[in-house]
Amino acid sequence: MGKDSIMCPSSQGKAGALLLGVRQNDGKVAILPEPLPVDEQFIAIARQQEIPARQRFRFTNKCCESGCGQWTGKGCGVVESVIQYADRLPEITGELPACGIRSRCRWFMQREADACRICPYILYEVPEEVILDMQQV
Repeated sequence: MGKDSIMCPSSQGKAGALLLGVRQNDGKVAILPEPLPVDEQFIAIARQQEIPARQRFRFTNKCCESGCGQWTGKGCGVVESVIQYADRLPEITGELPACGIRSRCRWFMQREADACRICPYILYEVPEEVILDMQQV
């Protein structure tokens, strides 16, 4: 697989990205079976909302590897950092949930099903109230 076809599952929300998921009321991100294109109109509407888009949506775009501050030299540091919390999450049994980028996903390439298991719990920017809740666990 070429470097240009690997997708970052936690990219910035900007025109040209794809909408990967939507944060639900329970705090988990519902991953879309097929990502949706993000255009300037979507970004403009999202900016008008009280809660920033990066706290409500997950976006995907090409993984830029060493062009990203999360790149460790071997892989994505985000998934490596959060995978340690996977044992606190409910076990995913059976088939993994539908995901339109799994075959090209940087996290899946690094951590396979463990990455899919923790993926719905990751946001680009975590709201402060979620961080406070996590500190009490």
